[in-house]
Amino acid sequence: MLDAIRSNAQSLGVKIIFAVIIIVFVFWGVGSFMSSPSSDIITVNGEPISAQEILRSASHLTRQIQQSRPGMTEEDLKPFKIRYRAAQQLIMRKLLSQEAKRLGIAVTPVELRKAIESLPYFRNQDGVFDPEVYKRVLATGQETPGTFEEGLRQDLLIEKLSRIVTAGATVAEEEVRSLFDFQTERRALEYVLFPASDYAAGDTPKEEDVRAWYEAHQDAFKVPASADVDYLLIGAESLAASSMPDDAAVAAFYEKNKDRFAIPEQVHARHILIKVPAEDAEAGKAALARLQELRGSLLKKKASFAEAAKKSSDDKISAENGGDLGWFTRGQMVPEFEESAFALKEGEISEPVKTAYGYHLILVEGRRPAGTRPLNEVKETIRRQIGTEQAAGRLQDVLDQILLAVMGGKSLEAAGEPFKLTPANTGSMKASELAAALDIKPEEAAALLKTKPGAVNETPFVTKKGYVLARVKESTPERVKSFEEVKAEISKGLAAETRAKRALDAATAARSEIKDGALPSRLAGKAKKSDPIDRSGSLAGLGANAELGRAAFSTAPGEWLPAAYPVEKGAVIARVLKSVPAEDGAWDKVREMMMSRAQESRRAYLFEAFCESLRAKAKVLLQNQKFLED
Repeated sequence: MLDAIRSNAQSLGVKIIFAVIIIVFVFWGVGSFMSSPSSDIITVNGEPISAQEILRSASHLTRQIQQSRPGMTEEDLKPFKIRYRAAQQLIMRKLLSQEAKRLGIAVTPVELRKAIESLPYFRNQDGVFDPEVYKRVLATGQETPGTFEEGLRQDLLIEKLSRIVTAGATVAEEEVRSLFDFQTERRALEYVLFPASDYAAGDTPKEEDVRAWYEAHQDAFKVPASADVDYLLIGAESLAASSMPDDAAVAAFYEKNKDRFAIPEQVHARHILIKVPAEDAEAGKAALARLQELRGSLLKKKASFAEAAKKSSDDKISAENGGDLGWFTRGQMVPEFEESAFALKEGEISEPVKTAYGYHLILVEGRRPAGTRPLNEVKETIRRQIGTEQAAGRLQDVLDQILLAVMGGKSLEAAGEPFKLTPANTGSMKASELAAALDIKPEEAAALLKTKPGAVNETPFVTKKGYVLARVKESTPERVKSFEEVKAEISKGLAAETRAKRALDAATAARSEIKDGALPSRLAGKAKKSDPIDRSGSLAGLGANAELGRAAFSTAPGEWLPAAYPVEKGAVIARVLKSVPAEDGAWDKVREMMMSRAQESRRAYLFEAFCESLRAKAKVLLQNQKFLED
């Protein structure tokens, strides 16, 4: 989940870029075989990657694969070589981070903070970023703020690096237009249909043929095992919901912990940045003069600060939002920038300010004095926090009591009633569905299917939300449908196959009779014109045939396609009448989108080449081959 959260902080372009990067590393210099889980397994240009990092990354990869392919067991995952893949990813991230550092690229605290606050997962019921929600979500994923923020910081750093590396990526409009013309070209056909329904006589298969097909295709008729399960979730949140603290307890907590709700002095600012290399004095003079001129224009109200930032700022991330940096406190910006911003009054524009990044103009749009968030603003957050903490403190005791009650013969309903916990029901589900519904491991779901109806698992399942006790109401083992159940279905399918084959044979024979482009006289009145088709070969009302589509676009107008082609309603022979280009104005409607996609594709290609070059120059030393193979 936390990997998905981090990925949502990245731009679409970066997601596309990383989707195409497939790097296979060759390791040099196999060293000693160390067994300690804290040992360094790999060094990349002298920087280590530990076993713990690889195991953590491998765990994330495993969860991603199991989420996309529910029901996979540990045995199923072995061919994926999870640790090896995790190591490859970490090596590439290490190389990219090293290169970003070499180029002086960094992620500022305010950029990291804005990225975190933009994620909906960390917002409270009022839609506002909530530090307590943030900590709780990370704790659910068994990750600390430190490790999460470092991972996100690296993602943002690599995104910045990718933008710099691919800044020169260009694509010619003629090239994209050519692709558009290829994709939008249509072909109008004349065709003759040989309906399968015309060849139905004697199509009913013999029973022995139906039975033989059934015996040869047993897997097609398997019905997976399933179970109908009642389950009781015993977790801090579910317990807290039934015993929330009253207003007095909330107020007491607020008064005792007021420092936790302190709000430091904040400034809301925009800026315009002109980047200047540290050693380039001439560029510095030019940037300073440019900003002084721009400041004069802004003071005369000749343009808005936001519009000027969009046009002139070299900070492309904030420029998209008119240079907006949002609200920030002291300690979140570089000292020179912070000193100027906090000295300005609301509405004032600074003189050019020099930092390690270049020269800035700063506009302060708002100020908030230091203070304390009022009780009515935070009381519900406090209520949930107290309730959850209290519930967490008694969670084990409640679990023990419920287990004793169940072992003593009480139902899940009766066992949960004293704690206002009510069982839920899954309905009939197969193993992969149960694993998803109960948030349990695939092997636990498989074991649940084998549980005797009426029995409750003595060892609770551990999930992200707490403990789960499950009772199988009813279960159905895996079985193969009987011949009698599927006899009619198979017979119908075989009869349809017979009719389709006869129609295709008739169409093939007719195609062989065509001489000098003329249909046999018996078919002359049966030819019809199609609506223009695309390369999928889809004929309106008849179905699609990819081979027909390929033939239609490789055959010259006026010529018959070289063969007969099966379609849903039988078989056809066809000839190309004409090529149909896209409608006038169609290119203009999609030009911007297609140019953008082509640009992303070119960026992806450039960044992949860049990654390959880093890999080729890297000194990667593997210390423990066996660890990656386990």
